[in-house]
Amino acid sequence: MEVKRFWRKKNEYEQRREEQTRENTNPQKKQTGSSESTEGQSSSLLFGGITFRRSPSISQKPWEEKKLGWIPTPTTERARFMNAVLPKCYKAFYAYCKNAREFVKLFHHEARRQYDSQQNIFKFESRLKSIMSSSNPAAAGKFYDYNYVIVKSDQIIIRSNIKTMVDLQKNIQQEHMYTKEHLNSLFAKNGNLKQGQDCAKSFDEQMITQLIEQEERVKNTLEFLKKKEDMCADMFKGMLLKNKFVKRSQKQNRRKNKKRKEQRAEKKLKEITELISADISQPIITDVNVEGFVSLTCDQIRHLKEMAKNGKICEKALSTMEEYIPGLLKENGQLSVREDHQSENIFYILF
Repeated sequence: MEVKRFWRKKNEYEQRREEQTRENTNPQKKQTGSSESTEGQSSSLLFGGITFRRSPSISQKPWEEKKLGWIPTPTTERARFMNAVLPKCYKAFYAYCKNAREFVKLFHHEARRQYDSQQNIFKFESRLKSIMSSSNPAAAGKFYDYNYVIVKSDQIIIRSNIKTMVDLQKNIQQEHMYTKEHLNSLFAKNGNLKQGQDCAKSFDEQMITQLIEQEERVKNTLEFLKKKEDMCADMFKGMLLKNKFVKRSQKQNRRKNKKRKEQRAEKKLKEITELISADISQPIITDVNVEGFVSLTCDQIRHLKEMAKNGKICEKALSTMEEYIPGLLKENGQLSVREDHQSENIFYILF
């Protein structure tokens, strides 16, 4: 294949050389109508038997240069946005800049400002759509459905959406104020637009129009949600008061019940101590009254178990109890009780 290609190139080269020789021997031949070096046409260059063809030159736009901030292969969203803004900025204030470096500095500042402002607009719009979604059960979109029936739990959803809309309204108003201040700064004291600010002026006016539209939508949604909140308050007013009263009474009852249990337990411990302790003045039972100990009921034995756990009975007294009723206590101080129905007496055995 390489040999065939070589001989083909060689034959083409010889034919082209013969044509050039004929043209040189006939200088009187007219060459009107077709110039050898016409603009936009490809020209041939011979070197070592190989023909190199020059592609026609493509007209390049004046701002498509790296030194002016142009990005040949943009890969990010912001880079693509800056490439789109560059022609407007070039036409607006390139003629008023001293050099390319000054233009690039002004261009980057303006393009990034516009990009950030546009991103805020997109965020506001996305947030509005999320709140007005009808597929999300926590959003406010379902309340716009004529057939939807409001339930008690919707009050929480309405209040949450109202809070979200108020925060969104503040953010939109803040962005509107910032854009409006920037637009006013583009004009001189005499009211005329400053040189090179055409691009910034048109962008700010467009953003203000979108912000006013978003503010109006947020305002209407807030009014609608507040009406729904008042409707819920009227519908579930008695129910809310009743539930509030019930919860309050339950809380008070829990506190009272706990206090009563503590008082009953303290009373039981006092009764047991008076029955089985030989010396009531001592905080810990040291000597056991056998008659009182044998007469304890099942309920009193349960409280005696708690006393043993809490260290209210000394080891001497516990060993005395073991002597009269073997297997009464475990090693960890817990009592085990079983009632024998065949006898009136209560036998204490180990589990």
